[in-house]
Amino acid sequence: AEQPGPLEFEVCTMSFEVVEDPRTAAPAKLQSRVLALREGGNARVKQGRFLGAVCWYNRGLEALEASKWQEKVKGGSELDQTFRGIKVAILTNLALCHLQGQPPAPKKAAEACGQALEIEPGNIKALFRKGKALVALGEHAKAEEVLCQALKLEPKDAAIRKELAAAKEV
Repeated sequence: AEQPGPLEFEVCTMSFEVVEDPRTAAPAKLQSRVLALREGGNARVKQGRFLGAVCWYNRGLEALEASKWQEKVKGGSELDQTFRGIKVAILTNLALCHLQGQPPAPKKAAEACGQALEIEPGNIKALFRKGKALVALGEHAKAEEVLCQALKLEPKDAAIRKELAAAKEV
């Protein structure tokens, strides 16, 4: 009889460092904390540890949400744009993890990309990964629409063209 493969899991450790409450943290400290969490996720992605990366990215998003920075920072200001950019980067990286993880979670990837696109409608990574997720979900017409948007922004991108061809194959 064939033996099952090794069981893989990732433990998301909670550090015991004293971290300032994101609801009261100064913007610079919040930015530093969230960037550190994003980098923790990025390091795990580079190692192929997508489940662990999801944990780090979610902690970054939770810190941003808890801070209610949108209420404290003037819309359109440099700081507002910085936090929006960080959030979009985390969401698109989270989508990558959901697409690459085992098992893949294309619905979660599409949701993360949708949130990123609400903040930055022309984000190429979000459009591409949402299109890829929609193909995986069998939503080819929607995928084609999203990937065409991405192709208009990056007409020479071979990966977008390849994914668009996959969306049209049905």
